[in-house]
Amino acid sequence: MKIFTVFNPVSGAKKWSNVPEVVKETLKKNDHEFFWFETQKTARGEWQNFPLAKIAGADKIIVIGGDGTVSEVIDFLLRNKLKIPLIILPCGSANLLAGSLGIFPSPLGVGIGAALEKSLKNTAPQLLDAMLVNRSRYGMIAVGRGYDAFVMKETARPLKRKFGLFAYALTILKTALFYRAAPYRLTVDGTRHHVFAKTIVVINILPLPKFLINPRDGILDVFALTGRHRLLHYTGKNISIKAKKELRFEIDGEVFKGKTVTIEVIRNAVQIA
Repeated sequence: MKIFTVFNPVSGAKKWSNVPEVVKETLKKNDHEFFWFETQKTARGEWQNFPLAKIAGADKIIVIGGDGTVSEVIDFLLRNKLKIPLIILPCGSANLLAGSLGIFPSPLGVGIGAALEKSLKNTAPQLLDAMLVNRSRYGMIAVGRGYDAFVMKETARPLKRKFGLFAYALTILKTALFYRAAPYRLTVDGTRHHVFAKTIVVINILPLPKFLINPRDGILDVFALTGRHRLLHYTGKNISIKAKKELRFEIDGEVFKGKTVTIEVIRNAVQIA
């Protein structure tokens, strides 16, 4: 079997440092042919220089990294119309996508080899929906505008590497009381809503306790937190969020800029082994 492996060396914390060696040993032990690709730092909004021919010839892709790394690989596959099953080994600061799928490898490497072998043998990958954002970029977890994007932008990478998910909590503790709501025009499947919100988040997959978010139903969940802390909930297939001025928005933790954000659900777009 031909395996393409993507490793982000700066993702997450030092506690994941031995995971690459476990992966290499497992692939060698099982006589898999593999190509090892390490991501490079790029300017915001730019793509990694993935070798198309190598990826297109792979039977499966292993991604060792956080949500941003997984999202970038998926974006590359969908833009190039490639349908190759992914094996996710989450080593990031949040790992929301993997956690939503019940994937929790040990930071000490215990059990990762066995889990990887099981995924490599899996012949029936699960299909997940994806999101097409502004008709140019794909996302898997969520698209956020307002405070959500602000937190992603203001949480420094060194803090994420040191504290993981708690780094975002630290940013929220320092800024939540001072961030003000703003007016947005939210359109859900053609119906307009004028909302005054601190944040609007469009979710494809995320384990929220009181909401059954299904990443396989062709429906996106939209949440708007108003200035009076009311939570508005909408569902739809085509979403548009327009602001009066250029504001930040985030796709799976990566921050961009634009006055209008459009999100369209793409059914059964991604295969997870």
